[in-house]
Amino acid sequence: MPLSSPQADSLSTHVKHERRKDARPGELLDAALSLFVEKGFAATRVDEVAKLAGVSKGTLFLYFSSKEELFKAVVRENISGRFPSGALNLKAFKAARPICCAPA
Repeated sequence: MPLSSPQADSLSTHVKHERRKDARPGELLDAALSLFVEKGFAATRVDEVAKLAGVSKGTLFLYFSSKEELFKAVVRENISGRFPSGALNLKAFKAARPICCAPA
């Protein structure tokens, strides 16, 4: 069985930390969605979201500037991602000009 060295332990910890850091926004969004559904937007506190995600409140604010921005991200992640063809149709709709309003 190989012995672990301080360098190997440090590298392993760094890799785990980086992997966790990459996953944090998703963990925050999952925690926020869970609490928004359970308690509602107004009753959910950001420190509760942070605690459920396993991070500090300060860490949450590194990723989202406000509770409102967190909510918007939750909606974008969970609503718009479910309807990719709808997003394309919406872009096409916005680009098209109604015949009634076209310049003469």
